[in-house]
Amino acid sequence: MSTCCKDIVQHHPQAQQSYYVDLDMELPVGVTLTSATATPVEDATLQVVSVSILATDTVVNGHALKAQRTVVVKLTGGTPTQGSITTPVLVTAARSDGDTHAGEYDLAIRGTV
Repeated sequence: MSTCCKDIVQHHPQAQQSYYVDLDMELPVGVTLTSATATPVEDATLQVVSVSILATDTVVNGHALKAQRTVVVKLTGGTPTQGSITTPVLVTAARSDGDTHAGEYDLAIRGTV
């Protein structure tokens, strides 16, 4: 869940941060996202604050993100993980062609509560 799909990104449990799921390369040309949800798979203390579809093209950390082809997930909380242990977040998005995209994205939660 970062500016490049399938990367493991770090999250601090006391922060409320936005993460970008870039689906541009996974969607057919001309297909856009119409809605999305995000669900922590294993960590009941990780909370989804909001989920939206990126409304305008933007650049984050040098990575160009396309409008209607990127999911924005805002998270807070979570139980700190150690070493290579990560917490998966399931992101599901409805597409304009009637199909659905779903994928698990790994989040490394670092820091203290």
